[in-house]
Amino acid sequence: MGIPGLTRQAEEHAERVTYSPDGTATRNAIIDGPALAYHVLNLCISQRTSRRSALDDLPSYQELGVSTISWLDSLSDYGFKINSIIFDGYLPAWKKNERLQRVRQSLKRLVAEKAKRQNYQLGHLGESTFTKIDCRSALSHNRLEQVAAPPCFISAILDSLYDHATYAPITRVVPGEADGYCAAAARDADSPYIFTGDSDLLVQDLGLGGKVIFFKDLDSEHVQDSFLLQALEHCPRRLATVLGVSDLIGTAYLVKQRFHRTLSEAAALVKTQPPSGPAYTDFKDQYTTDGEVCRLMDYLEKNHREDIIREISKMEPRTLELVLQLSVGTASRHGKHSGQTLYFFLPFLLEDPSRAAAFQTSGSLLKLTYSLLRLVDESFDSVTEYRRRGLDMMPSVVTLHSLEQTMEQASHTASWLLEAQQTYAALPEPARWRMISAAIVTSALRDAERPLPAYADVSLVVLNNDRPALSWELLHLKAQVQGILFSISLLRQVIDVILSVTADSSILSEPHSTALHTLRATLRNLPGTASLFDWEDATLQMQGKDVLDIAGVLRELVRTDTMPNDGFEHQNVKRRKKRKMNGVSAAETTSYQRPKGNNPFDLLAGM
Repeated sequence: MGIPGLTRQAEEHAERVTYSPDGTATRNAIIDGPALAYHVLNLCISQRTSRRSALDDLPSYQELGVSTISWLDSLSDYGFKINSIIFDGYLPAWKKNERLQRVRQSLKRLVAEKAKRQNYQLGHLGESTFTKIDCRSALSHNRLEQVAAPPCFISAILDSLYDHATYAPITRVVPGEADGYCAAAARDADSPYIFTGDSDLLVQDLGLGGKVIFFKDLDSEHVQDSFLLQALEHCPRRLATVLGVSDLIGTAYLVKQRFHRTLSEAAALVKTQPPSGPAYTDFKDQYTTDGEVCRLMDYLEKNHREDIIREISKMEPRTLELVLQLSVGTASRHGKHSGQTLYFFLPFLLEDPSRAAAFQTSGSLLKLTYSLLRLVDESFDSVTEYRRRGLDMMPSVVTLHSLEQTMEQASHTASWLLEAQQTYAALPEPARWRMISAAIVTSALRDAERPLPAYADVSLVVLNNDRPALSWELLHLKAQVQGILFSISLLRQVIDVILSVTADSSILSEPHSTALHTLRATLRNLPGTASLFDWEDATLQMQGKDVLDIAGVLRELVRTDTMPNDGFEHQNVKRRKKRKMNGVSAAETTSYQRPKGNNPFDLLAGM
């Protein structure tokens, strides 16, 4: 995540270079995946010219994926062979506070946007104005207004990379921070160049010839009918030699202590008063050790499960970070509960910050997913979620279902999803899953006795059949649906991991295995991130009669004059009244009740 002041101090020792488009690959490019993703996002935003707000005309997920491929192809034209593209899959636990501060800054910007912009000032929602970005251009910082990155945009970029014949084999999500793996790749490559946005790479051991180029320093120059690529090259080994130190670890540590201190001053102190003490040892360990040992990776390596290691290297990073915390094996399954908790950072959603968090309607699905993890690891009793609560981002402990409750919920969810998909077979696949998500959202809102969204907004979010003016109400509903879609995707990936890890063992009983395979089968047609999240008119692929039928169903979802009463809803009402008598609101408790009705939109409400 970088050392404040280090990049600025190192720039005076860097070399300005120019690359011509000769097409001959003489240099190995090692790409810091998250830094590339944010660079492409910033390029897409900075090249837009008529946005009304930070929430208007955001790049589509397809645009971000296509632009990432274009950027890599363009770099290849300038004599770089793309050696590897590496994404973080696990950040050390001690960085939780730093991560929390970052999402708090995003929330602060979202709250400020809400305060200064009314609905008519937000712009429009719909298909992006994407044409094609100029990959060679420098960032236009005066057009970089944004609240936060679109949720799950790194997943969309990974989907595009995995679908590309050239880049799929060299793209991986690693069980640690990307910078250490980038440095290791540099040490093994000839003429390595690491493209990043992280100043930590200046401190890592990159080998004799390893160089670092920061995305922010890239630009181009038009000369005689061709474009030359310009960059600022950093050579850490050469810089250490110039400063008269063996490496830059001590120098960087002293700069971090006082960011206004020059590199020369810091290096002089290293030679006369070398840093020491526990704080320095912890800092040094970041660059000289392999970092935290992930419990799941330890298990897989000891059991020589290279097949699963390869499989999880293609997972969505947030999911990988969650499952890497698992302890798998006999001791953890037959020992007593330890009271341990896993931690999980949910994506930051672009929502109305004055309303209940959009992820609140995903609580039942998330709780089921977390509880399923205990099928392979009984040593933890809860999951600590990091998401918005009110006007703050904070951790919150989710207590999990018992084993019996978990399997009942898995069975009900499988039945519900199967029936829902059959009911909405007339909808194209992406719209069908948005419809399912909207049904879960409205059911959860009913159960919590909260206002339902307007029919027009639900119809737009499901069908994407217009380019409406953006409102905070529409934005919030879209975020709620995205939260459900993310939770469904997480559920599928978690089931895949459980089934893979337990395939050749007796950890999972046959009934539990059968139940998981049944639930997994209902998720097999879940589309990729871009198809689910992007705004694309679903009615263009539908018959007129089907559009009218779906419109009728959408109206039923948000009806407020009558509510479905199959016995289950009646139990919910009585339960809520009892909670209020005891001073507890529906939103404050998640007590388990087995659904008894057959209304598919109510089955998940009591989870």
